[in-house]
Amino acid sequence: RGTMVAKAWFALIGAAACAINVSAGTAYPAYSQFGGKPYSVTYDKRAIQLNGDPVLFISGAIHPPRGTPAMWRTWMKEAVSNALNMVQVYIFWNFHEQVEGVYNFNDRGNLTDFMQAAAEAGLFVNLRIGPYVCAEWTYGGLPAWLGQKPGVAFRQSNPIWQPAMEKWFNVIVKQMASGKFFATQGGPIVLVQVENELPKTDLTYVQWCGDMAHAALNAVGVNVPITMCNGETANNTINTCNGNDCSGYLEQHGQNGRVLVDQPGLWTENEGGFQTWGGAPPPGKEPYFWGRSMADQAMSVLKWFARGGSHMDYYMWTGGNNYGRWTGDGITHMYAVDAIVCPDGHRHEPKFSHTTQMHNAIATCADDIASNPAQLDQSQNLGKASAYVYGNCAFIEHGTSGTDTVSFKGHSYTLNGVTSLLVKLDSGTVLFDSGASSTATTHRVVTSAGSFTGFQQWAEPLIGADADTYYPSSSLFSASAPMEMTNITAALTTFAYYETTVPAAMSGGDKIDLPTYQSMAFEAFVDKTKFGEVEDHTHGNGAPKTLTISGNVMGRRESSEGTTLVLLAEELGYANYGFKEQVKKGLSGQPSINGKALASTWKMRGGLAGEHLALFTSTGTSKVSWTTSGQSTTAGVWLKTMFTTPANVADGPGATQLLLDASGLGRGRFWVNGHEVGRYYTLTRNDGSACPKGSSCPTQQYYHIPAAWVVSGQNANLLTIFEASGATELSSVGLATAQMATGAGPTGDPTKVVSCEM
Repeated sequence: RGTMVAKAWFALIGAAACAINVSAGTAYPAYSQFGGKPYSVTYDKRAIQLNGDPVLFISGAIHPPRGTPAMWRTWMKEAVSNALNMVQVYIFWNFHEQVEGVYNFNDRGNLTDFMQAAAEAGLFVNLRIGPYVCAEWTYGGLPAWLGQKPGVAFRQSNPIWQPAMEKWFNVIVKQMASGKFFATQGGPIVLVQVENELPKTDLTYVQWCGDMAHAALNAVGVNVPITMCNGETANNTINTCNGNDCSGYLEQHGQNGRVLVDQPGLWTENEGGFQTWGGAPPPGKEPYFWGRSMADQAMSVLKWFARGGSHMDYYMWTGGNNYGRWTGDGITHMYAVDAIVCPDGHRHEPKFSHTTQMHNAIATCADDIASNPAQLDQSQNLGKASAYVYGNCAFIEHGTSGTDTVSFKGHSYTLNGVTSLLVKLDSGTVLFDSGASSTATTHRVVTSAGSFTGFQQWAEPLIGADADTYYPSSSLFSASAPMEMTNITAALTTFAYYETTVPAAMSGGDKIDLPTYQSMAFEAFVDKTKFGEVEDHTHGNGAPKTLTISGNVMGRRESSEGTTLVLLAEELGYANYGFKEQVKKGLSGQPSINGKALASTWKMRGGLAGEHLALFTSTGTSKVSWTTSGQSTTAGVWLKTMFTTPANVADGPGATQLLLDASGLGRGRFWVNGHEVGRYYTLTRNDGSACPKGSSCPTQQYYHIPAAWVVSGQNANLLTIFEASGATELSSVGLATAQMATGAGPTGDPTKVVSCEM
């Protein structure tokens, strides 16, 4: 099948639009220029070489499972419009092999389709296999089942980890080779990454990574350079940089001392931000993590190429969304709201237009830049500025506030504040100014599409005696102490129940301590009535933590024989960094009441009864009796309603996008027509001044629903919600749309950070 597929999409490549401005030189190629014919990929200290010619790459990171196949094609088209010539992709092992030995390469996991889409758009590919990838993704991309194996130790010399890693790496390499996606087969893949941000560890393992990766490529008869990023590097791989300014990395010749000595300068992650539940920007700074205004990010790109870098990737170029249950701990459903393309696929203006102008400027000078030696330590002092000269092009950097005018090669240039210019020396033309105001003519707007007409509800059965009939035996457990949650759920659901009897002798307790881990939530019920809740949404390494619920634990005792205590546990994501062994969830030991540990037998259930019934499907919804819901709900309630898709919702650049407005909900998950869209959480931001509107707002109000998951027709779509913590005002829950409107938007100030409103 691979050969037939290859012939089909190679036929399309010659007709693919060039991904760059028509004035670009041969040193900034589009993949389509190779016409599907095999070509070599080599490198020297200056740049990656295609068929022996040095080239520049400007790349955008995108993650297939954070979109749909239809969204991929929108992204690819917008990447072309943004004048990129490469996309960079992580492969998420746990998404493709959730159960050991069972592979999923369909739909959002269809890597063959993804590579075809990139090739058809004329884009090269940097394939980052890892398999550890970090990426604010569940378990950093590693499968939970591997963490359950006794004796496993990740990312080091280990007899369990290394064979599993090697097997998976070869699965991906063989699949890509069967589709003829590597450059030496005529495909778009020109770089492959092994491991990811590897901290200091045993050097035997580091070199094993490089040797293993080369052996995998050799086994299928392909040859492209192999990289290792931001950390330890095997001697047969290229060291690459991750960070928000990698000019210093070039100045120290990388982390292996070889960059611009015998290896090219490759920047795999020009990092922006990601969002955490409850987070908000410090005053005057970019929301969450590293803050990137378009001026700051553009300045970093020009500094990189000025000093001799030859490849740069935006991480993220578009973040998409954490659909389903896939997310690192404490990470929101939206991913990377300050990226060049918003999570819903719309252009993030004015950053999109600003960077497009810059990319075209670099493409125009690509032949001059790539054909001359790196000017790392060869800048020319212009008094108030510095110039890095490449043939007929020069980067002129101004590192201070205020306005200065400098003269160079017979032309005068005005520099306003911290900025960098890319200029043509013969004419004095300024091709791009990183600090210039926006030239955007459109902007993204979010509009309400109305509330739902009403909800029906079904309450989760809390007590095992009421619920066990809904569960397969493989999801029911009993033990003398609480089990770690992954042993209950196999990480195939984010929920588990813990149930025990509190002896009557422990009456009077008003505080229960739960030994657990970071990024967990618990709803506590005594004799079927909720008495408290607690949650932690830390984005960390999954460290142990004790959470406390205060309330009269024994106040609802129905008999002198004891009280039934039920804990609904919800993991808020597995850690994605900072671990070398199993990441744990749920309870880590016996809870205690007023300091006295429980010693009872525990019953445990994996998942929700409604999940096992598939209440989110048209078939499953008929398996229970629903009642009309009021405006608020208790914890642990399923909700459903039907809705009509608003007009013009579709896939494609600029098309109307559909959003759920979660106002009035608490915390839970939702599905549309059986597709698990993911977690919502209306947790208030920790700084109201950061709210787009008003003085108080949730971290995330709007949640993207892919157009491919809805259908036309009056009330033809099924929305299913599991409300874990309790809804406050269901009449506020509704739909919204996101569209591109004419006009430059609220600001063109290049130094101001503007995030996509979600």
